Amino acid sequence: MYATVILPLNLAKLYTYYIPQELLNQVHAGIRVEVSLKKKLYAGIVLEITEKFEGAYKPKPVVSVLEADTILKLPHLEFWHWLAKYYCCNLGEVMNMALPSGLKLSSETKLIANPDYSGNLSELSDDAFMIAEAISIQHEIDIATIQDI
Repeated sequence: MYATVILPLNLAKLYTYYIPQELLNQVHAGIRVEVSLKKKLYAGIVLEITEKFEGAYKPKPVVSVLEADTILKLPHLEFWHWLAKYYCCNLGEVMNMALPSGLKLSSETKLIANPDYSGNLSELSDDAFMIAEAISIQHEIDIATIQDI
């Protein structure tokens, strides 16, 4: 099974993701899911579920379901289609404007501490040691923080 997902981005087309077996019963139209696009994670809304995929790319998996409840019903999705057509824009732009910011989460790469790491941090360079120390204190840091360090 595959899910066509609306992402809160100005994209010329919608992307389709395959639904892992463990998420099959949870993913349906109108639900918010976490998906990966160009090494970033985004919260998208499932537009439709299909059994076949005939695209030119290998679909990535849906990472997770963000809520158990549907946040958009069919009339909302139909209205979004109408808005996109009327204003000559795409569904991602409509989504970006229509949803509250708390529902449009996007992420950047983050580094997290590996609890199983047993190496010696004193062997690291000064810069690498400072980054490793920051990760051990904060448990996760983003690239911007690493650049500041």
